[in-house]
Amino acid sequence: MKFGQQLSMALELPVVIIVFVLVGGGIGYFLDHWLHREFVFTLIGGGLGFAAGITDVIRRVLANGKGGPGPQNGNDSSGSG
Repeated sequence: MKFGQQLSMALELPVVIIVFVLVGGGIGYFLDHWLHREFVFTLIGGGLGFAAGITDVIRRVLANGKGGPGPQNGNDSSGSG
């Protein structure tokens, strides 16, 4: 993987987690107001959002590590074979 791709992923992954937490917490916040509860669904939604964000980050990292040329996959990028 090239430096630009690594930098792009390193900057993208924390944003993904934050967005998932905010969306989950936001849904929980609206459920709390609709059902007249005190932050129960906000905490549950934020926790589920965090878990979904971590799952998505792991999925992206694993998917990005596969299929690319390099010694980790047994491919030689020099063209000799």
